[in-house]
This record gives sequence, structure tokens and C-alpha cells, in this order.
Amino acid sequence: MKLFPIRCSFTGISMAENNKLRWILFLVIGLCLGNAIPAQDHPRVTDLKIEVKRNGLYFQLHTSEAIAERNITAWATPTNWFYITILGAVSDTAKIMSTKPLYPVTEIQATNTANTTQLAFRIAKPIESFDFYRSDTPPEILFNLRFPIEEVVTALMEEKQDSFNAQGSDMEPEISNEEKIYGRVRNALYLAGTTLTVTGIISQDASETGIAWELPTGLLILSGTYLYDKYIHPHRKK
Repeated sequence: MKLFPIRCSFTGISMAENNKLRWILFLVIGLCLGNAIPAQDHPRVTDLKIEVKRNGLYFQLHTSEAIAERNITAWATPTNWFYITILGAVSDTAKIMSTKPLYPVTEIQATNTANTTQLAFRIAKPIESFDFYRSDTPPEILFNLRFPIEEVVTALMEEKQDSFNAQGSDMEPEISNEEKIYGRVRNALYLAGTTLTVTGIISQDASETGIAWELPTGLLILSGTYLYDKYIHPHRKK
């Protein structure tokens, strides 16, 4: 008979211990769920689209809901990284980082912190300027990154040269080495003249101290090259 109270006392202690452990477990689960549930309410960056243009890059971020402009920041670094930070949002990092980089984009990173998400892009070309705008319907953020003017001029000249070569291959299958060298020199002069002219216009607009030396020099190179190529060079005369 004396063992019964002891047994009851032991059983009561066991039940108390089990109840305490159960409440602790419920508390931990509740805290975990409490931290997880608000994250579900954050806007989500669900998809990334990259488009390469002649004069720059185009990033399109699809989001689960509209994001205020004040929560969006971006900047470029001298080491050719471009960062996008969105306050109060999370990214689908696996899907974003699985996006295939299109040259000159060589690497894509995405990370989430407690209350922000950040996307990073390594770009093989320098970014001279950029801007962005947002849309409510559909909810998305659009970034427009621009290359320096020298990169754009070079791309245009290469495209023009490729087109000229394609047309010339049909009419004149064989071109002498002398004519090839002349074509390269002519294109280099056109490129130098165009670059100096554009630089002179930009410098003149910025300084307002008179005509920049690059402008007349560039125009002189362009006009001289054109006149020589059009009327003096023997293989170009009609």
C-alpha cells in the first residue's frame, strides 16, 4: 500500500515533465512558423529576363506584386559588377541564378537577407549609365543599362563592315590584299572621326566654354576620309 502513493507521485512528475516538453516544442514550432509566415507576405522576384542590345543591356524582373520605387536601388562598380537591391522583397534565387547569362553578362548571383534581396551581375563591358522604371500591371521592374559611346560606335562599324563584306563577296569574290588593308585603314579613320566628333559634342554641351578641339578634328577626319574614298582612291572612283 505504501508503494501506491510513490507510484502516483512518480507518474505525476512524468506527466508534468512531458507536458513541459510538449509546451516547449509547441513554443519552438510557433516561433518558427511566426518567422516563416511573414516572409510569405513579402513581394517575390520570380523571374529574370536578359536582352542584349546594340547600345547596352535590358534586365526585366517579374515580381509577384508591384514594388514601390523607393524600395529599389541599383549601382555599378569599377570592377564591372552591377547590383540591384530591393527592400522588403525576396527572390527565387534558384530560378534567378539558373538564368543563362548572355554575353556580355558572364555571371549572375542572387541572395536574400532578413528584409532585402540583392541581385548581382558581372558584365564584361563597362556600364556608362543606367535607369529603371516599374510597372504595376504586370508587376515588374525594368532596367536599361547603357555602354559607353565608344563601344556603340565600334559595334556599328563592325556591323557595317560585316554587311559590306557580305555584299562584296557576292559581287567580287576576290579582293586584293592592298584593298583589304585600305579598307581597314578607311574604317579606322571613320571610327576615329566619329568618336572624336561625338566626344566633342558631349564636351561642348557639358563645359559651355567654346568649341572643344575634338569636334573640328573629328569632322575634318570624316570629311577628308570621305572625299579621298569617294573621289581620289582609284579603286573607288566610278
